Amino acid sequence: MGGRSIAHLWRDEQSGLTWLAVAPMIKLESKYKKRQPYPLGWDEQALLFPELAGHLQRMALFAVNTGARQEKICGLKWRWEQRVPELDTPAIQRTVFVLPGSVTKNGEPRVLVLNDVAQAVIGEVRRQHRTYVFTYQDRDKRRNRVGRINNKGWRAARRRAAQRYKEILERECPLGFKKIRVHDLRPALAGGRGEPRGSPGSAWAQDLADDDALQRGRDRKPLECRQLSDEVPRISRAHGASCSE
Repeated sequence: MGGRSIAHLWRDEQSGLTWLAVAPMIKLESKYKKRQPYPLGWDEQALLFPELAGHLQRMALFAVNTGARQEKICGLKWRWEQRVPELDTPAIQRTVFVLPGSVTKNGEPRVLVLNDVAQAVIGEVRRQHRTYVFTYQDRDKRRNRVGRINNKGWRAARRRAAQRYKEILERECPLGFKKIRVHDLRPALAGGRGEPRGSPGSAWAQDLADDDALQRGRDRKPLECRQLSDEVPRISRAHGASCSE
């Protein structure tokens, strides 16, 4: 600026040259638009899930009934399972999975609460693998951990379901269904602890799966433990019955 003083700079404002004391905030347009979730309806679940291979179908049922993310489901370990006898019913022995802080976003333990359907899925895969809950059987009859749900098998099943959509449901197939992601199986809550606005067939255990649920699990107070079967919507029994390999 040729050694001009501050006084000279501010005088220039009077002659039409304006100098900004603070740089303005400039909002840049995002190059990519965030894709909106597509919650599955009951009839859409009934269309998609039977197209999945047995192990993927179980994982999808578990996802839609717990709200757990794909990476949590794929990495779920048996040693994280804990019995909760206070929630037992005559037909079901209740358990939860306590995820360690090393695998959660905030670094704190989180309780993964299971409703009836999720508990039934866990019962089907019990004793299949010593370490991981969800596995698949390869050509050599060995059990291996599932790396991701959204794989070639998922996309092929999604494509087959989309092709049958209009014939079965008698309406045009939405673009959201054609590109349905595993993440869309997670129930979406409106504003944290508000009313669920996700799939009508989804469980919204996320509301119970934070610190409060963890404390209830530690205290083991039956009066504070609500019966999940009365609180969360259930997948149709036809889904649970079709979870064979």
